[in-house]
Amino acid sequence: MNEIRPITADMRGLFDAQRAAFLQREAPSLQERRADLKKLADAIGRIGDRLEAAISADFGNRSRHETKLGEVFPAQSASGTRCAILRAGCGPSASRSASS
Repeated sequence: MNEIRPITADMRGLFDAQRAAFLQREAPSLQERRADLKKLADAIGRIGDRLEAAISADFGNRSRHETKLGEVFPAQSASGTRCAILRAGCGPSASRSASS
C-alpha cells in the first residue's frame, strides 16, 4: 500500500517564499505580462499531448478529445483572451497595494 506523507508544511513554506518574492518585485509591465501569457499558451500547446495522456491515465482512460476540449483549449484560449484585455488591468492592484 502506498503511504501518502503530509505535505502541508512543505507547501506552506513554498507559498510563503513565492509570496515574498512576488511582493519584492515591481509589477510586471504590460509587455512582460503579454510575453508571459504568450509563453504560457505556447507551453500548453507544446505539451498538450502529454497533458492529455496524463489526465487519461489519472482518470481511468478519459477520452483525449474530452481533455483537449475541456482542459487544453480553454487554458490556451483564456491566456489569449487575457492578453487581449490586459491593458485595462495593468494598473496597480488594490490588493497588492494593501498588502505591501
